[in-house]
Amino acid sequence: MENARVAWRLLRDRRVSPYLRFGLPLVTLLYLLLPIDIMPDILPGLGQVDDLAALWLALSLLLSLAPAEIVQEHREGIRRRAASSTHESVIDGQYKVVD
Repeated sequence: MENARVAWRLLRDRRVSPYLRFGLPLVTLLYLLLPIDIMPDILPGLGQVDDLAALWLALSLLLSLAPAEIVQEHREGIRRRAASSTHESVIDGQYKVVD
């Protein structure tokens, strides 16, 4: 799940190459929409495996081809945000049982 969040942030980051930000999602979307598949969609469930593989490959390529320092910056930002949100949701209090 963290990789998906990092990928979403990378797609919106102007420091990442436009080829990665626009080209890679466009090629992936075209593959998903065009009727040409590696595995035909005749068998239910089995035909969608190549679509999932295309999404996984696009995500992996984006994370590996983007500049490492930018990827790391976004990973740390996500972790900081998750850590601060868990601390903010805790409310300390006291209680007293009254008969």
